[in-house]
Amino acid sequence: MKKISILFCLLISFLVVFGQSVQMLDSLRIQLINHKTDDDKRARLLLNLAFYSQPDEGLRHAKEALNVSKTIGNREYEAISWEYIGTKNMFLGNHLESVNSLITASQIYNEIGLTDKEALIYLTLGSCCTSNYDYINGFKYLNKCLPLFYDQGDSSRIAVAYLNIGESYRKMNQPDSAVLFFEKALNIYNSIDDISKKYLVVGNLGMVHSSQEKYEMAKYEIGSAIEKFREEKNYYLLSVFQSEMADIYIKEGKNKEGEALMIHSLEIAKEAKLKEQIRDISLMLSEFYVKEDNFKAALFLYKQYKAYDDSLKDVENVRKMEQQQSRFELTKKEEEIESLNRINRLQKWLSYGLSAGVVVFILFTFFLFRVNALVRKTNDKLSEQKIIIEKREQEKALLLKELNHRVKNNLQMVASLLNLQARQLKGHPAADALLSGKLRVEALTLIHQKLYRDDIDTTINIGSYIEELSKNLVMNFGQEFQLKLQLEPFVVNIDKAIPLGLIVNELITNSLKYGSEQNQFPLLSILLKNENGEMEISISDNGKGLPPGFDWKQSKSFGLKLVYSLINQLDGNIDYIYVNGSKWTINIKSEKLV
Repeated sequence: MKKISILFCLLISFLVVFGQSVQMLDSLRIQLINHKTDDDKRARLLLNLAFYSQPDEGLRHAKEALNVSKTIGNREYEAISWEYIGTKNMFLGNHLESVNSLITASQIYNEIGLTDKEALIYLTLGSCCTSNYDYINGFKYLNKCLPLFYDQGDSSRIAVAYLNIGESYRKMNQPDSAVLFFEKALNIYNSIDDISKKYLVVGNLGMVHSSQEKYEMAKYEIGSAIEKFREEKNYYLLSVFQSEMADIYIKEGKNKEGEALMIHSLEIAKEAKLKEQIRDISLMLSEFYVKEDNFKAALFLYKQYKAYDDSLKDVENVRKMEQQQSRFELTKKEEEIESLNRINRLQKWLSYGLSAGVVVFILFTFFLFRVNALVRKTNDKLSEQKIIIEKREQEKALLLKELNHRVKNNLQMVASLLNLQARQLKGHPAADALLSGKLRVEALTLIHQKLYRDDIDTTINIGSYIEELSKNLVMNFGQEFQLKLQLEPFVVNIDKAIPLGLIVNELITNSLKYGSEQNQFPLLSILLKNENGEMEISISDNGKGLPPGFDWKQSKSFGLKLVYSLINQLDGNIDYIYVNGSKWTINIKSEKLV
């Protein structure tokens, strides 16, 4: 079997599309006509055409290449054909066909021993799943490809994996985690000077900042991405970022500019046959026209949105969307009824307010004349003191925020150094200790990151922190745990959050390490509640647990010693029982955590 000599790079992510060359495509088409009888060269030319063409044309070439590859019995050509069929279907929004094709390509690559190609398939599958909101399978495939890319030393594709993980967190409305992974990808792209992918990350950061209502920063970042991808004729990303920019204009009250830009984005998506973008932009325009009382246009666009959504989602989701359509057709009547209700409520409260105001005015008029001079003098002094206090508080907040930022950056650097050292000591007993240390440092990093991102001085929501920590640990271990969370919001002082975070990190890490041994369906459950002045955290798994008769308090394990020391520091209690798996229960008086 002849080996293919390909003069292009494989497509590594559904978000990264290279600009096509018209002259190159014309040249390839002419060569294809001249090699009608040479099947090997014909297959090679068809694969080149499939890669460089727009999605709909590329899909046709990839299918023809598959037929030729089967005819000549070239398994490598066949695998590449299936890969391109999968990636082109992904751009066109045909997710079921895309996933099936990519899995077929992965199986063939595995059969013929091309494991480096298999890693690329995992990356593309992860991108496809996350773009279709299937985050569980998306994280599974991305975690499969990352170790392979690390072994190959492929920084570019590691960055693509980080980019896709960040995009998943953005869609899951977890901006802190999203920014963390976007910044990792951006650092890599800056180091390898990859301008195109750098602007892709910048555009994604702009979308995060838009969700946080940081519109000026978002417009600058998204605008830079739009200019870059318009220059590259990358219609997929151009429609994505233009529609996001249009949404910002509308939020700022620039309705005409936003409407025009969104309509242009829809035209681009239709011309390129991008089903997902047609669906999403149609819904955005429909919601815009409802607010503008243009119900005819809104209904037309909603029907268009629904038609594309039906082709992208399963039967159960289609039924749900059909139930919503009847509500949409009644939007105008519902808005009129709600408007009347608001007017009635406003009139009612105005009458109450006027009556109360008259009474209060009469009562206070008598006292105003007597205390006016004293109040004026007191107010002057208070105003001066208030200005001084506000200035000091602003300085304090700025310094504290900068401190948390610097601490977060330093801890992140320490974690990266530990991770690098662990990889260099791969197979050495010290590697596990270094990786455990890295996870502890990352647990501390997440605390300072939340303090910096949320603009909170000295407290964090420990429930939100445990949620992000547990998800990050599951992703780092790359194990298919079912994660069950029941976390009540509870605010904890930073001095208490640090030891508490380290305790939770150690117990979750132990469950992930040992809970999946000889366990086909590993489960990790975390409960946080605050009742009767006491906070309780329970962490349980369905693994084999500690050995019978094992006294964990006397264990020589550094992690368990750390847990025992920190729980005493917090004046709390911790118990361990085995009920179909390990269960750790932490109890601490609420007053000791604030």
